[in-house]
Amino acid sequence: MDYDGDKAIYHFQSARKLLEYQLSVLISSSSNEDESSTKEKEGGGIKSLTKDIPSSHWKHKNPGIDYIVSQLVENLAHFSKTRTALCDWEKYDDRLNELVHACDDQLNNGFSSALLPFDTLLLPVHPSWTLKVAKSLSSKWENDEKYSSMQLQNKKRISSSSSSRLRIGYISHDFNDHPTAHMVEGLFVHHDRSKYETYAYSYGKDDNSVFRHRIVNEIEHFIDIAATNYQISANMIYNDNISILYDLQCHTRGNRVEIVAVQPSPIIVNFLIYPGAMGARWIDYLIGDSIVTPPEYAIHYQSKLVILPKTYQVNYYPKDDYVDPSNSTKKKIVRASVDSRFETVEELNMIDPGPILKTTISNTKGESSSPSPSNMLIHEDTFVFCNFNKNDKLEPFSFHVWMNILKRVPNSIIWMLSPSRAKGLKQIKKNIFREAISKGIHQSRIIFAPRRTKASHLKRFQHCDLFIDSFVYGAHSTATDALRGGVPVLTLRRTNFASRVATSLLFNVHIPELATSNVRLFENIAVQLASKKHQKHLHMNKLQNMNSHRDISHHRHGRLLYKLRMRLRRKGRKGGHYYYSKTSIHDANELLVGDGSLPLFDIAEYTKVFERSSELMHEIRLAMEGTNEQNVDSNGEKIWPMHIVVGSLDTPTTIQSSWNKLDRTLFGLNNDGDDGENIGNIGNVELKTV
Repeated sequence: MDYDGDKAIYHFQSARKLLEYQLSVLISSSSNEDESSTKEKEGGGIKSLTKDIPSSHWKHKNPGIDYIVSQLVENLAHFSKTRTALCDWEKYDDRLNELVHACDDQLNNGFSSALLPFDTLLLPVHPSWTLKVAKSLSSKWENDEKYSSMQLQNKKRISSSSSSRLRIGYISHDFNDHPTAHMVEGLFVHHDRSKYETYAYSYGKDDNSVFRHRIVNEIEHFIDIAATNYQISANMIYNDNISILYDLQCHTRGNRVEIVAVQPSPIIVNFLIYPGAMGARWIDYLIGDSIVTPPEYAIHYQSKLVILPKTYQVNYYPKDDYVDPSNSTKKKIVRASVDSRFETVEELNMIDPGPILKTTISNTKGESSSPSPSNMLIHEDTFVFCNFNKNDKLEPFSFHVWMNILKRVPNSIIWMLSPSRAKGLKQIKKNIFREAISKGIHQSRIIFAPRRTKASHLKRFQHCDLFIDSFVYGAHSTATDALRGGVPVLTLRRTNFASRVATSLLFNVHIPELATSNVRLFENIAVQLASKKHQKHLHMNKLQNMNSHRDISHHRHGRLLYKLRMRLRRKGRKGGHYYYSKTSIHDANELLVGDGSLPLFDIAEYTKVFERSSELMHEIRLAMEGTNEQNVDSNGEKIWPMHIVVGSLDTPTTIQSSWNKLDRTLFGLNNDGDDGENIGNIGNVELKTV
């Protein structure tokens, strides 16, 4: 069974034709019709119907026209998102320019945008426009009387409880087999219970996975509110006297914003999952760091920033995921959730990372050679690029750069995550292969990795050489998995939060050189690292004695790549085994390739910093309580939160200087080329902002 994207596109096109006809009838019969109506009838396209209609037709003059125009934009949004999800990039720039301008017209004329805030994060638009879209959506709850009445009630609350411990709550849809649970679980395990009382409010499904069972047991209070309406859910949080509520969903899919919108806690924080502006007065803080949310970008988020000293992203790799504690020699299969319509349990639980070593690719001798799909097996000299992001993060500009890299590194392949059959696997592969062929790359050089459990997924990295990131919405948890698997990540930093996460991660594993400043540098570094594989390394004999695994094989990696990989692996090594004296006893430090003592993986230290940030938010709230009856200004904006910097912090100037120096010294490349912000046409679209 496979999702039929062609049928969905056909239905969108049919609906559009009907809406266009209805609009033409309304306009022609309107007493206010002017000269532009002729153009609207003849144009026949969404662009003419949304751009050329007089502003009087958008609002107040003819509600029927307002409605049809808005429906046309909604249709265009669904049509474009479906094609993008299927990796159908024909006329991509024109289509998205049209869509963004149409949605901006909706906002400027008092309508909600057909694009949701999370949709904008997947597009190369400026963060200020994401904030504009988010504000419009959030106003739905802020201006609704049934929500605002509960907000006023909750504002009168005094921030106190009978407990001497600070009460921290987490609310999410994804307390199950999901990356959210995989990462945040570490906080539940490591919270200091003598100082903090923790609550988890779950409105997602119980998938009966090991992750769900562990979280239920690890947190002090687990409350399932999946079948509870927003009023009862909000009252439960309110009555639990939660001092700080961390929203792990915000404007992402599956959210229940209405629960948080009534402000059931004095402090509400956007944490971990939604890397963008909420545009909501009920969100007090956004957890970030000096790289993903530098102070100069604070204006794009509305809420105040809590800037952590290292990385904002919590990461956790417990040993129970990789070995059965009752038998240290027996590998444990961790069953994940499965949609039986598309995958089977047997498929998902397979331990073998995949048939990559048996897959055939073309033996291209140069950029212009004609590829043949079956004349060479992948072998030890094949350089394996990888990117295991979901396909909705993929866009044509990143993919075209990847194809340029493959063209410049003939004996190479790229390994990508296979989409689920629920999302149109066959069509996505067909479109990606067509795009690759158009760039001179045979489809056999693109290998798809099937869905597997997290434990099995991490085993894949022993076959990978370099993870290359996407540019608009980059790798987050997938980048952390690569680094924990001992594979360096090459990324491109841009303005928006979602594109800068991998940069933050790289700084916290001591390889910031791979956070590039422009597209040309990104491509050149990828090629340089892949082209040095025949150079012999220092300490060759020692390496051969230490480990015979393919993943540090000397004849596949040049000296530069070897040095970067060993930064992820060598620290903490004692007697040929990983040894950590300060990191968490719960981590799988001896079972994974990446060094668990690196700051990125030190969950014990992260938890201490996170707890300190919670204390600071709470202390500031208590200090400001009572200085203003509602702590809001004349525009209704909260005045009491302030930006918080936790611990010491590198300034943006220091970070930028170190990037430029590292770019030059390690790779010997000129730091020139297109700036990372100028990707595609959408990034330069001038939109009206509030």
